[in-house]
Amino acid sequence: MSVTDPDRCSRRLPAQLGHVVLTGGLWGALISLLAHGTAVATAFLAWVSDPAGGHEATDSLSIGARVAALAAGGTIPFGAPLEAEGEILRWTLTGGPLLLTLLSAVMLARIVRRVVRRAGLASREACGVAAGAALAHWVTGALLLVGLAGQEALSGRWVALSLLASVLPAAWGLLRGVPPQLVDVWFGSWPGDLGEVLQDAARPARAAARRLLLAGALVPALLLVTRFPEVQRAHDALGLDVSGGVLLTLAQLGWAPNAATWGLAWLSGPGVELGGATFTPGGAGAGSLPAIPALAALPVAGGLHPLWWSVTLVPVAVGWMVPPQVRRELAEFVEEGGLVDIALRCVAVCLLLGLGAALLGVWAGVAMTPGEWAGSGVRDGWWAALAGWVGLGALVRLGADLARERLLSDPA
Repeated sequence: MSVTDPDRCSRRLPAQLGHVVLTGGLWGALISLLAHGTAVATAFLAWVSDPAGGHEATDSLSIGARVAALAAGGTIPFGAPLEAEGEILRWTLTGGPLLLTLLSAVMLARIVRRVVRRAGLASREACGVAAGAALAHWVTGALLLVGLAGQEALSGRWVALSLLASVLPAAWGLLRGVPPQLVDVWFGSWPGDLGEVLQDAARPARAAARRLLLAGALVPALLLVTRFPEVQRAHDALGLDVSGGVLLTLAQLGWAPNAATWGLAWLSGPGVELGGATFTPGGAGAGSLPAIPALAALPVAGGLHPLWWSVTLVPVAVGWMVPPQVRRELAEFVEEGGLVDIALRCVAVCLLLGLGAALLGVWAGVAMTPGEWAGSGVRDGWWAALAGWVGLGALVRLGADLARERLLSDPA
């Protein structure tokens, strides 16, 4: 059925709306169960590898639920309360293996897109699939967390971030699943040209985000390669057997998106702070790092040559590629966009990248309180620096293109 046929859409029975909402809800709940099941299985394998490691096999359910909550950016208490200077303090952990949340989000977006696209749903029903999937995904995660780890693990931070991790992928899957004509109708109702500008900026922003994340991932990858002997020594010092070593390596891979985000923050200039040490293109500070092998790849304390600040040219180079992509987007609807039209869309790209970076930085943070790890993660304002460097690259490209056009148009 064509989505643009309002008569046929209006004849659909109300019961069908409930059916598609239920379908989306079942898929959302299943994906949440898979994510938590993965965390529980990892905790159980850790017990199998080291039965005397401090927890029982039955504790794997609670530990897995807490790991899943941490992966969504939540904060959980752990350990016994302690007294310091007359105050009762509680140890807390914030942040975890972001890979688990990203995989869950990708699966949720793909399922929503697939259901909406294959069924050829009308506008209301397509939105119902996305809403049902997002709500069930979040509610299932909340029920599992409370049921397995207790109500104290249900922090306000987890509620907000996990809700975003459910709503945003479902909304993205919805936009990717419905026909482009329907997306045009939705964004066309926005005030002025705001909807049109955002539509045109979405694809260039996505391409720029992929390039930036790839560049950010290369930073920890290169550190692991160049400082592999130090990482190997830290790994050997733990005295793990083969199964324990494999499990630890797989567990560290769960933090790969966190490391890629930290690498991108480093390329942007502000850098990251880990265990009281600040890492920027200008150098590294001295801090207290836990005995995690991957952290041995971090640079040793000391200053770096000022030329290292040239790494900020990476986001500038990404911004250089934005205007041509914006022009291609405009070419699909008009013959040629003016300078103001292109500039507005470049600004929208930078704003979208900055917003995405700010959210990613919150999810990628890892902290432990009280102690030196209380403020660990990307440093404040890194997202603004990233958007600014990309905007600078786009501005330079626009200026270069304008100068070239004037030279070509001047017969002299």
